[in-house]
Amino acid sequence: MIGELRTLALFYRRHLRVQPLRELMAVAGIAAGVALLFAVQVARVSTVGSFEAIERGVAGHATLELAARGPRGFEERIALQAQQMAGVKAAAPLLQQPIVAVGPSGRRSLTLVGATEQISTLGGALSKRFEQAGQSSERGLLVLSETNARALGVRVGGVGGPMNEVTILAGARTKHLALDAVVPDGTLGALAQSPLAAAPLTVVQVLSGLHGRVSRVLIEPQPGREAALRRALQTHFGASLNVR
Repeated sequence: MIGELRTLALFYRRHLRVQPLRELMAVAGIAAGVALLFAVQVARVSTVGSFEAIERGVAGHATLELAARGPRGFEERIALQAQQMAGVKAAAPLLQQPIVAVGPSGRRSLTLVGATEQISTLGGALSKRFEQAGQSSERGLLVLSETNARALGVRVGGVGGPMNEVTILAGARTKHLALDAVVPDGTLGALAQSPLAAAPLTVVQVLSGLHGRVSRVLIEPQPGREAALRRALQTHFGASLNVR
């Protein structure tokens, strides 16, 4: 058995050298169904512990989700329908978009996550950190981790100043947002390097041109209701959405 494992490892290393891009895409595809919000960027997480911490930090107590099957997401009203179903304790709609954030001294590929205040009901520690930072802002638009803000060369303060303006490249769209809040690295621990930016759901919908649409709905079932709720979600939405 040990010999077989060694042979397999050598074969995989050779295959990875020949087709590194294909392998990276395969890993990212698998991660998309597990890490919830960090589909492409999750390869940057170096340990299983950090991977699980991101998952818990975003999803909190949610154990089910409705997820879009395409980049344009699905209608936001479906999130409300899911929230009102029997057996649902809490639900939160999200819209995630891959972006490139550009500042005075750098650029970074990030996942921009748009959420409503409902995300806090799921109890995710990472979500709470970003929400708390956003609450300290007068406008509550763009929130970055300290690490990402430093890499871009932006800081909070100075309305309209060049040092707090972030250019957001989302597909063919270019928008400019003021950085309104920064999450200190000390409150994020090992997750400070996470390629995450946050903004209100409506802001992300406008930036991406996906008005009234979301990417997924995270769902926390009531105690003892998860299996029944999953079946109900599959019945109602399984024809057009992923229930997992």
